[in-house]
Amino acid sequence: MATALLSPPRSRLYRPLFLLAAGLLGLNVAAGFIFYLQQHRQLPWIHSNLYLTEADAAYERGDFPTAMAQYRKITVLDRGDFQASVRLGMAAAAAGRTDEAREAFIRPLTLAPSLRSAQDNLARLEGGA
Repeated sequence: MATALLSPPRSRLYRPLFLLAAGLLGLNVAAGFIFYLQQHRQLPWIHSNLYLTEADAAYERGDFPTAMAQYRKITVLDRGDFQASVRLGMAAAAAGRTDEAREAFIRPLTLAPSLRSAQDNLARLEGGA
């Protein structure tokens, strides 16, 4: 005598419920993004990029005080941005402010001692001073 295995009945609600859940997740992400924009009035990744662009442009045209101010803003916004600190040191060195340049080169080395660009620029500063 053969026994047939009974398979559980498949509900017709699986697909609509999955689509509903995915839609609700998408709506929540969109609502969170809109809320963030309303609160902060900016996109999170745009702000420091604008400062970096402005700072690099000021550095290229030789306006070192403006470049230093922009690089400082980046280092305040993102303390882990080591390259902004190194660029701040380069601008300070170009402006003749060796003490500020030394501080800017040493700051990232306290967190990442093997940061080559900071080491090289600090060595150049110490060798030239």
